[in-house]
Amino acid sequence: MTVGRKLGAWLVVLSLLGGCASWGTPIGIPLRNKTRFASEWKKYEGMAGFKALAVAGNLGGIYVSGWTSDYCEQQEATAEALQRCEERRRDRKISGPCRIYAVGNEIWVPKE
Repeated sequence: MTVGRKLGAWLVVLSLLGGCASWGTPIGIPLRNKTRFASEWKKYEGMAGFKALAVAGNLGGIYVSGWTSDYCEQQEATAEALQRCEERRRDRKISGPCRIYAVGNEIWVPKE
């Protein structure tokens, strides 16, 4: 991935995080009739290119996510989303593992 793409991806991440004024509050508090995750999902859906979204924790409560967009290859987007989620998970001490939630705009449910 080029430096320009990485910088662009981080700028998008930072702008998304900027909308969340407090990481200390429960994520499930309604935000204009939506949870914070629903709001984050809507932004994610509008992103282009190969993309992925990974999450850890409780989407109705406290969680972290890592996402990527505008990648040239899906495998690269998925790996990077997991890595970003894992960094946030460790930083915020979320006990559950990061898992892929979506690949592209499709919610991904792993086969067990």
